[in-house]
Amino acid sequence: MIDLNIRTPRLSLRPFGKADAQRVGELCGAWAVARMLASVPFPMPTGLTDDWITKHDDARANGDDFPFAITLHNRLIGCISLGKSPGRRQIELGYWIAVSYWGFGYASEAARAILAFGFGWLGFATICARRFEENEASGRVLAKLGFVETGRSLHPCLARKAQLPGIELELTRDSWQAKQV
Repeated sequence: MIDLNIRTPRLSLRPFGKADAQRVGELCGAWAVARMLASVPFPMPTGLTDDWITKHDDARANGDDFPFAITLHNRLIGCISLGKSPGRRQIELGYWIAVSYWGFGYASEAARAILAFGFGWLGFATICARRFEENEASGRVLAKLGFVETGRSLHPCLARKAQLPGIELELTRDSWQAKQV
């Protein structure tokens, strides 16, 4: 059985619970966060996070999505997931961190842990990621992890109601493992 509680030196990654819905809405619904995500509307509609969280168990059971709450001292500070990319068959890394926690390395730390989970427990051979060109902070996180650019295209942004220039990246299990030695 897969353990869905992952620990890092500073963080805990765990499944979301219903009690997290309001905080997710507050943190992810902040303009600075929502504007850098593909599928988060702005403003955040009431009840959207409740609906999203109730779908997690089925998504995990189907192998479609593995979302985790990122917590620091038991306080929710973000989200990270491995899931099937909409319209594609690839597994994609996605994440966001609350604005007040930016710049402390939490995204990189959580991503290292979930990549180990994805390549190890889940057995993925390749994990993809996408980011908006302007999101240089996410670019630095992905580069640190070993992701390499595979292309550029327009990516949707619900919050901005637009298609924005984006960068597509991927990381293979072999290159991940080589970097861990």
